[in-house]
Amino acid sequence: MKKLFTIFLTAVLMLSLFSPAVYASENDVQTVIESVNKTNEKIDKMINNAIEKVNKETIKYTNDLEKSNGKEDKIKELEEDYNYKVNKIIFDLIKDTNKIAANTKEKAAEKGIEVTCELVEVHIGGQIVWIDPLIVGAY
Repeated sequence: MKKLFTIFLTAVLMLSLFSPAVYASENDVQTVIESVNKTNEKIDKMINNAIEKVNKETIKYTNDLEKSNGKEDKIKELEEDYNYKVNKIIFDLIKDTNKIAANTKEKAAEKGIEVTCELVEVHIGGQIVWIDPLIVGAY
């Protein structure tokens, strides 16, 4: 009986020492919430910057079209250039927002707090783009 009790006590001790914390402290929760809010603010600024860049490209494209005098080759070249620039702005936005969202999620997970992405529809340059701001989940 004494041997069984010792084995049981050792198992409980080993499990408690090597298992991750199930609950995060209130301080950790507040830190993660602040981090998520800062990340979401960055994402929002990045979206607005991308929209401004695309708007500038659209104005430039429209002006260049007016100057092209209806030449098919010039119009096609302008269109390809415009589409390339807009798609690059959108691609960079998605790549950069995904990166900072992933970093924030990883830091929160280290503290035992689940942060999830919730896709939001954004209209940029006549296209629908799905960006993923963060929300704090379980802790």
